[in-house]
Amino acid sequence: MEKPSRIERLASAIEDNGIDVAIFFSRENLCYLTGNLIDYAASLLTSNGEVVTVCSFLEYERAKAETWSDEVVAYLPYDISNPPPQTVKSRSLLDAVCKVVSDLGFSSSTIGFEADYLSRSLSEKLFKGLPEAEFKDVSTLVSEFRQVKDSSEVENIRRATRILSRAFRSAADAIEVGVSEVEVAGEALRAMIASGGSGIFKMPIVASGYRSALPHGRASSKAIERGELVVLDFVVAYNWYYGDLTRVAVVGYPSSKQLRLYEVVVEALEAAISSIKPGVTCAEVDRVARKIIAKAGFGEYFIHSTGHGIGLSVHERPRLSSTDSTVLKPGMVVTVEPGIYIPDLGGVRVERDVLVTEDGAEVLDNYPIDLMVT
Repeated sequence: MEKPSRIERLASAIEDNGIDVAIFFSRENLCYLTGNLIDYAASLLTSNGEVVTVCSFLEYERAKAETWSDEVVAYLPYDISNPPPQTVKSRSLLDAVCKVVSDLGFSSSTIGFEADYLSRSLSEKLFKGLPEAEFKDVSTLVSEFRQVKDSSEVENIRRATRILSRAFRSAADAIEVGVSEVEVAGEALRAMIASGGSGIFKMPIVASGYRSALPHGRASSKAIERGELVVLDFVVAYNWYYGDLTRVAVVGYPSSKQLRLYEVVVEALEAAISSIKPGVTCAEVDRVARKIIAKAGFGEYFIHSTGHGIGLSVHERPRLSSTDSTVLKPGMVVTVEPGIYIPDLGGVRVERDVLVTEDGAEVLDNYPIDLMVT
């Protein structure tokens, strides 16, 4: 596997911050540095761009074959026959990382670490394991760096949305009177996995009737009834990059009130997407969507932000929120998902994944946003 140029750019960024080597334990940053999710592992990034992955001996061969790490070191808690060629004797990943850092000559260097990921006790163990080092938090630096995607990252997100299109088709085929929400969710999950989806699978949001007014109404045993709105919010990853989309179905013919909610949400969605371009702030995009929903008389029922960044995490920075002054840049990918939630009547949310381009925005998903009548 060829290491992407973004790793060299990140290495330059940590060097510019006076850091000699950075240590990463989080799932997202491991994927970012190595191109894959290796269990029981951590990765080191040196200021000259070298990626060294430390992992359990159980994962050594997979890390060698399925990541773009420059070097892989296995840790062994006990002696085995035919150990991997590069090993350290250690009972824990953290101790192994400290040994590898020392072996690489960084024991007295400035070391970056994820303060927002490691617990206080693990951070203290890391500091004690490398007592002569100076530690700097790189959490914000890496989070901001990951906001701007390269072309391969964008393509992974686009591919994830194509998998979600298949999930929506399967879900729509399953929706009928008397079918439970979890049965619909099961069909969606089956389609995601069969289509090559990956990631951390959770129970999808399938919220019908009064439950559609719950923004995070994960599928339940409730049976779907005629005339009900059904909110479908599905998430899946491709090569560990997530797509996150929401569509809405109705069983039978929608009422005039249901249609009105849907029309307002779609109007807000399309206006917000049209406002996205480099130089615009996240708060400005949020304001566009919120103004339309408020003008239609539903402002009090739009109870969350307009969207969020997406990538190796389902929810990343930035947020399309009134409190986020982040300026949009080309390469950022955000969800746009205005919603209206009225108790007893129901809720509507439509969500698309949007790339900030050099001169505007590109919608990455291609599944229709029409109200699905089943």
